[in-house]
Amino acid sequence: MAVCLVFAQTGSHGYVNFDDWDYVGDNPAVLSGITWEGVKFAFTTKMTANWHPITWLSHMLDVQLFGENPGAMHLVSMWLHAANAMLVFILLRYLTGAFWRSAAVAALFALHPLHVEPVAWLSDRKDLLATFFWLLTALTYGYWVKRAASWRWFASAHFWALLATLSKPTTVTLPFTLLLLDVWPLGRLENPARRLFEKTGFFLLALLQGVVTYLFQRDLGAMQALPNVTLARQAANAIASYGMYLWQTIWPRNLTPMYPFPDKIELLPVAGGAIAIILISWLAFRRKQQQPYLAAGWCWYLVVLAPMIGLVQVGIQAHADRYTYVSLLGIFWLIVWGLHDWLGEARWQNGALQGAAGLVGLLLMWQAYAQAALWVDDRTLFGHTLAVTGPNRLANSVVGLSHLRAKNYDDAGKHLRAALAIDPGFMPAYRHLAEWHYAQQRSEEALKLLDRAVALEPRGTMTYYNRGIVLKSLDRKTEALADFEKAMKMGLEPDQDKRANLESGLIKKSEGQHAEALRFFEKALEIDPFYYLAQKNLAFTHYALKDYDRALFHFQELTRIDPSDQDVSKALASIKKK
Repeated sequence: MAVCLVFAQTGSHGYVNFDDWDYVGDNPAVLSGITWEGVKFAFTTKMTANWHPITWLSHMLDVQLFGENPGAMHLVSMWLHAANAMLVFILLRYLTGAFWRSAAVAALFALHPLHVEPVAWLSDRKDLLATFFWLLTALTYGYWVKRAASWRWFASAHFWALLATLSKPTTVTLPFTLLLLDVWPLGRLENPARRLFEKTGFFLLALLQGVVTYLFQRDLGAMQALPNVTLARQAANAIASYGMYLWQTIWPRNLTPMYPFPDKIELLPVAGGAIAIILISWLAFRRKQQQPYLAAGWCWYLVVLAPMIGLVQVGIQAHADRYTYVSLLGIFWLIVWGLHDWLGEARWQNGALQGAAGLVGLLLMWQAYAQAALWVDDRTLFGHTLAVTGPNRLANSVVGLSHLRAKNYDDAGKHLRAALAIDPGFMPAYRHLAEWHYAQQRSEEALKLLDRAVALEPRGTMTYYNRGIVLKSLDRKTEALADFEKAMKMGLEPDQDKRANLESGLIKKSEGQHAEALRFFEKALEIDPFYYLAQKNLAFTHYALKDYDRALFHFQELTRIDPSDQDVSKALASIKKK
């Protein structure tokens, strides 16, 4: 119920320009629902530089069940988060026998503002799914251990681990978390070599996912997003991030989807992170015999975060809220069990303390609700990001593009130029700024920016498409046709693909190559059978080729769609006279 109170609002949210269009909104494989072609896509695509077929299939299932309805998709994410919170409770309750402590950890997991991003951001469905299967793996593994159950339970734990692995690459740390559960609460400290050996299957699954993800990210250049960042800066940022996540756990304010990588090493966050790591590690291992949950929880936090901490830089962020979704479980149980031991059972049951805990829960709900509300649209979300982080190449670019779509040209230009000033190598900013110039009939300026974008990223499909539009407006038809054909060959989304075919057909038609023009117009209609301009040009091309029967058929269809089109009415009358 608490999760619904916080996240039901996302049922009215749409897509945000932060991977959502790649994952769902402009992805024909996903928007077709569950198909054999879609299944093949899910297991083979390198899109988004991650291998997570279960995540792709989940998005396809949403479309199959609800159509293209972002609100319904958001509510599916909400229910997955609620299921994860319940699994956290069931897991800890089963392994420890502590009812209220398990409930407290589950409540922190469910309502902490740091956990808003995986729920409110449609593209982060992968975190929800991976965690769901991760927790099922731990639960079935725990049952196998505690009940000395049959090998079928052990095999089922591997099955859930496989699904977790196919949901998100960062599940590579799952085998280590099972070892930590052996430390606490299972207390299986005898024969460490055997404990390690029995996890062989889990480690092999993690290795498979790690190798595939490395190859995908290497091939797509995802590991080279910040080529000027030195190893020293990466290490400093990693130490600072460990400390920053702890601070945000205690004080979850000014959260945002994008924290830019710092331009230089900042000593205060690095020192704070280092001190926190050293002190908590010292305390946890000093008390490992009396309070093993301290060492297990702290190591859970350190280990689960390790693949996302930034030692191998992927993307432009310094850290991200979504990375805490599983890792903070260790911190939450460390806090709850630590408070219980410090206060004692009697004071733990005290009504005043329980009231204070309830107040903390309400404060977290309030803050999480406000955080989820920011994900309503691009301008709200990334306007908040700019307010928190200051100039930010991604946020400026997204906000600028949002203003451009609304034809607020002054604001759009200000933000897009700012994105380019922050990072002159940021290819999307060139493309978006070119679109801004083109919208104001400044095609020559737009072309210069698109030429630069192509030089920066020769595989940029949308750049070739946009440059084709601009070149055609400058009457450089041969070059425009070459760019359209290159973009179509590389693979465009349906809206751009049909437009590219239409524009290519118009170029061929203007050059008197009517038979070639027909091919492009027919392809555009194949992509969208209701594309009026394609059908209209197809009809006039048939007319020019004196194929009056086909022309008549299409003109009659056009008249039915739009009886007020005088060009079509005149052409139809002319055919009837022949």
